[in-house]
Amino acid sequence: MKLALPRNEDANRPLLLLLGGAIVFAIVVAYSIVYPNPYLWLGVLFVFLVLVIAKSNVAGLYLITLSIFFSDWLVQLGLIPAPVTLGPEVIVTLYFIKSFLVRPRRMNSRFFLLFIPFAVSALISLLATFGEESLVTILFGFRSLFRFVVLFYVVQVLPYTERQIKRFIAFLYAILLIQIPVAVVKLFIHGQGEAAIGTYGESFGTYSTILPLIGICIFFGIHYFIRRSVWNIVACAGFMAFGIIGMKRALVVFFPLIMLYLMFSIPKAAHSRQRRAVTYVLLAVFLGLGVWAPLTFMRTLREDPLGYAIAYETAMSGDQSMGRASTSVMIFHHLTRSPMRFLFGYSPGSFQKSLWSQYVGRIRRDMGTWGIMYGTSGFSWSALEFGYLGALLYLVPIVYLFFVARRGFHSDPDPYWRALSFSAAGIAFTSVAIYMVYSIFFRLDIAAFIVFFLGGLVYRREAASRMEGAPPAFLPEGEGDGR
Repeated sequence: MKLALPRNEDANRPLLLLLGGAIVFAIVVAYSIVYPNPYLWLGVLFVFLVLVIAKSNVAGLYLITLSIFFSDWLVQLGLIPAPVTLGPEVIVTLYFIKSFLVRPRRMNSRFFLLFIPFAVSALISLLATFGEESLVTILFGFRSLFRFVVLFYVVQVLPYTERQIKRFIAFLYAILLIQIPVAVVKLFIHGQGEAAIGTYGESFGTYSTILPLIGICIFFGIHYFIRRSVWNIVACAGFMAFGIIGMKRALVVFFPLIMLYLMFSIPKAAHSRQRRAVTYVLLAVFLGLGVWAPLTFMRTLREDPLGYAIAYETAMSGDQSMGRASTSVMIFHHLTRSPMRFLFGYSPGSFQKSLWSQYVGRIRRDMGTWGIMYGTSGFSWSALEFGYLGALLYLVPIVYLFFVARRGFHSDPDPYWRALSFSAAGIAFTSVAIYMVYSIFFRLDIAAFIVFFLGGLVYRREAASRMEGAPPAFLPEGEGDGR
């Protein structure tokens, strides 16, 4: 007698979904050939992102990383349309929506409450400048500062396993390391300068200052807390070379600054006195290299570095400021015209850039009249929009995050998380220094993503250890829906 075996419908489901997807994709391709429309593919991409975010809590993090490190370059090469670069913000928004549809984990809200003083200051700025900017421009202004703060929230509430997070962090570190050989290749193609950079564009020199500092904080933390390896030292040296290839003169100041910070941050209770002594010697060598390498391999700094730096930072072209110091003075001059401007600025979004010309801030549209040509630091930008009070209040949660990370690498029993906390504290320190005097750190996608993502992980783990009755920071393998 022939036995009737039960059908395994679950086994056939992936094949049916794959077949259905292939049919839909073929129909879309055929339609786009007959009726070309690039926005059709943006719609297809959006549907794809919705499906990915619905299925997995971690896959979107990989997509964000690939986008922020590669999409701008692909746009400049003409391979993808510019709106695709908004993908990370779409992903973060979808995860934010998802966080309300799943059972969120318990979290410590102190970091977010620390933004309340800034929010009050921003509200006063809005009321004082009501009608001077369009609503869309104002929203764009807030978006540029808070898009990855939203990711920080998402990291707190969605379920993840520790293995997932560690795998993703390894991927993120690998992408960071890739920037070094890419810069070397571009050095032979373009020569030393702002075109010899990583995968994130054809000309974006600011990261030649920021990424070396981030990379050194990360790989030195790994070297000290997890694994003493010559390859970690090579990575730190490679990031120093990355900055020299990009010919960023600011590194002659920032390299020593970060080395001194790391030197004074080594926890005395972490390892033996001998190991700490070796570490101090290593950092002292890097400190010397951080001064010697820029002065040796950057031609503009060889003869009179101090005179060149002063001339560069205070440069003016007629009545237009061209250096960071001269631009800061120019902005200070505008803001001191009235106490209200000094404290609350010219309105959120008033200096905002945009892909859409009609939503560019009014000061940005008419920078020549304002006497600003180049050299706006993150602090000066925020001061224009929110006043000096708002620009300082925005830093309060970042400084708090810095101290949370420092507590982590002093007290966490796990070497992996001590290393991550050490790196996160160094990156937070770097972010504040760069924001104050150099660049718009928190408005840049790669920089803001790294500081808020790594800081969010450290905050989540530290909060779980301090909150009575709180669950572990990350789920055991196989639990939850954090696929």
